[in-house]
Amino acid sequence: DTSRKTYGRLLQCRTRHAFLGEYHSTFVPTEDPSCPCGEPIQTRQHIITSCPTFENHRNILRTASEGLVISDLLERKKELR
Repeated sequence: DTSRKTYGRLLQCRTRHAFLGEYHSTFVPTEDPSCPCGEPIQTRQHIITSCPTFENHRNILRTASEGLVISDLLERKKELR
């Protein structure tokens, strides 16, 4: 179910337990923390604001936060909808 997958990923991102480099560097140190785009450590901030891999999806996020402010996107109920 797509909505369940989306909810799960959102929850992971909000709690900082998404399978990103920043998570791996703390909890799975044997995993490479870099982003496939070449960024040394893949973070939520990087994925949401600057990773070229996801550039074509940022227009959706900008409808909730023009400046792609993490706290606006992941903490405010209105924007989460």
